[in-house]
Amino acid sequence: MEHRTVLILRTALPNQKPYGIGCLSKMFSFLCGLTLPCRANSEGVRHLALTLVNTILETLPHPLKHIERYPSLINALLPTIQNELCHHLLLVRS
Repeated sequence: MEHRTVLILRTALPNQKPYGIGCLSKMFSFLCGLTLPCRANSEGVRHLALTLVNTILETLPHPLKHIERYPSLINALLPTIQNELCHHLLLVRS
């Protein structure tokens, strides 16, 4: 069954890698969306999302040492951090 699923994914998306920067960016954006303080996102969900965001940021290559190697990774995540995540964190504090 798994082999068949991989075949379907490869034929559906022949030019894309399954776990590239785009996937990481979408996952990061989804997790940042879970940090929004609202009825749909309980405190436990927000805490889990922030823990996972922290893990992603800690496991990224150190940006000051290797920025020239991973510019697309930093460019993909930075707008989400600056806009969405910071906005949600400020809403929690107010």
